[in-house]
Amino acid sequence: MIRIQSLICRLALAALVLHIACSTEEGRLLTGEEEGTGASTDDSEKNDDGTEGAGADETDSEVDDGCSEAAALIYLVDNDKTLYSFDPPSKKFDEIGKIDCPTMESPVSMAVNREARAFVLYDGGALYEVSTKDASCVGKKANLWQGARETRGMGFSSIGTSSQDELFCYRMSPSPSQLAKIDIETFDVTAMGPMAGRPELTGTGHGELWGFFAAASGGPEVSKVDKETGALSETVPIDGTPTPYSWAFAFWGGDFYIFIAGTTGSTNVYKLSDGQLSLHIGNTGKLIVGAGVSTCAPVMVFK
Repeated sequence: MIRIQSLICRLALAALVLHIACSTEEGRLLTGEEEGTGASTDDSEKNDDGTEGAGADETDSEVDDGCSEAAALIYLVDNDKTLYSFDPPSKKFDEIGKIDCPTMESPVSMAVNREARAFVLYDGGALYEVSTKDASCVGKKANLWQGARETRGMGFSSIGTSSQDELFCYRMSPSPSQLAKIDIETFDVTAMGPMAGRPELTGTGHGELWGFFAAASGGPEVSKVDKETGALSETVPIDGTPTPYSWAFAFWGGDFYIFIAGTTGSTNVYKLSDGQLSLHIGNTGKLIVGAGVSTCAPVMVFK
């Protein structure tokens, strides 16, 4: 009888311990406490100095590939020397400011690298670096026009799929036009090969280079450009736009964005997606003369 009572007592004690353990675990699940910490798991961490770290739900300005959020936007400059950022999905322009580089020349082309550094080319050949944060002029880098060798149509393209990029442009003389590459450390210009036409260039994070040829003999068109030879391929005719008076060109999210103004002086934004052209934004009220986008821009957008 004593043994039976003892057994019953042991079973009851075990049941009591199990109940307490379950209740404690349930309490942890409800309060978000981690076992052995006694603290709520609010996704924040303590830094070495005891201050709160960033929570998991906070947005970091750097993504895994080392690109900042700023480097993933398209940047635009208008004939009034105002710098904008442009987000294609939201169709939103954000005015950054007036570029204050010490020149009376007008901007004609722009390119942006993976560090979100903008390089603005002016119609007299001066190349300035401009901050994409506040439009301030970082400084003059070079004069790219040497005699009759006018340089235009700049765009960065990645080296393969790496995090390195290189700057391309075209040179209008000698005839025919040449595809060329600009070293952004020395600003030496190296000819790559002859290229038919005078395009605005844009590159991708997959190492491609594309051009918008506004004055092609058969009408405006977009073509892929061989970075080693300047040869063109995969040409897509662009129909249904005004005769370009001013234009710019950028790749973003698997599509091309073409900024075209006719004689009215207001730029329309067209989207070229899978070979089909559509009006993305009509009558922006701006006269866009240059667009720059880095190879940090998304290559595809999943919907």
